[in-house]
Amino acid sequence: MHADNGQQRSRTTWGPFTGTHLTILFVTLVVAVMVSFPLGAWGTVTGSPVFVRDLHNGITAAVDTTGSLQTKVANLNGLPAHSFSLPPTQVYNAVDGSPSVKPDPPGTRYAITSVTVVNPTPTSTFTVQIVALGFSYPVTNCGSPSDDVEQSDGPTIVAPPNSTTHLTFPEPFLTRTVAGPEVCLASTGMVNYGVTWSAVGWKAIPS
Repeated sequence: MHADNGQQRSRTTWGPFTGTHLTILFVTLVVAVMVSFPLGAWGTVTGSPVFVRDLHNGITAAVDTTGSLQTKVANLNGLPAHSFSLPPTQVYNAVDGSPSVKPDPPGTRYAITSVTVVNPTPTSTFTVQIVALGFSYPVTNCGSPSDDVEQSDGPTIVAPPNSTTHLTFPEPFLTRTVAGPEVCLASTGMVNYGVTWSAVGWKAIPS
């Protein structure tokens, strides 16, 4: 027989919970987490997981079987997008486009991602205006549009002497819709011969 000398053993507690209670709660919580989260999910991720997600709609980009990220050019109001890369073209006082490019159908809008203007003259600075031009006279290329109906101003480029000026637009410069049965991306400017412009982007063409 053991005498307790009138003393009781002290027990560790946390509020109303004893150490035994806390141990049971902890084990129960761990088991619940393991059951609710499938262990197989960890097996599909190797290395450092990176997710590309749209903050507005929560959509995540897809990755194919080779590990490549699948991307596509965004559409404008449901219109199919078509990329373009216009070659260097002489700038004229009149509004003219590239003679190697065919006109686009009515309602076409141009999303310009970059414009380049080359000014080889030694002393003069020139200003070049890019425009979306709607016209009515049927032509086979954008180098000689006629019977202008409407135009939408695009980027304006100031080209110093003996320079190549390159402008990029992380968010494309989008021209508005212009009236006319045919549409071209063109330029205009009071420049000397030899000053050229080129542009890259995509166009939204009504289906």
